[in-house]
Amino acid sequence: MADADLAMMLQRLIANGEPVPSKLRTFADAQWQRASVRKFVDHVRPPYVSY
Repeated sequence: MADADLAMMLQRLIANGEPVPSKLRTFADAQWQRASVRKFVDHVRPPYVSY
């Protein structure tokens, strides 16, 4: 669980162009390919409606 949480945080940094060491990028990419993480990320969610 902690690995997936860390990978999510690292992916946010990577997506926003922050410098991330190559070992951490490789780790985040590997975690991102896990079936459980893909299922969570690809889950269809209803559109956001503000209050």
